[in-house]
Amino acid sequence: MNFGMLLHDCYGQPHAPSIEDVEAKSRMLQAKALSCIEIARRMLPGSTDAEIEGQATDLMHLPQEAIESTLKRQNELAVKLAREAPVTPEARTPEEERIMARRIHWRNDAEQI
Repeated sequence: MNFGMLLHDCYGQPHAPSIEDVEAKSRMLQAKALSCIEIARRMLPGSTDAEIEGQATDLMHLPQEAIESTLKRQNELAVKLAREAPVTPEARTPEEERIMARRIHWRNDAEQI
């Protein structure tokens, strides 16, 4: 008996993916999850971790192209808002400071693209 045949289906294809394929798919899903979390954070500022996680889970079904274009649009909006924000640092609340720091970070990211 040829034990190698047990590992392949009738078309000669392996039943299980290679370890490299599994690791690559895992890295892609992790990157997609992180992108969805970032989108959710931007959509729901001030929300709890559970709310962010729930929204990110809802976004995971989107194709990768939709996720990337959403991040790009959010970056563009952050740049626009950061440029229009005339508020002095003394007038900002701690939450506004965190949001402004994120906007500056997003603007820098968007300018690098």
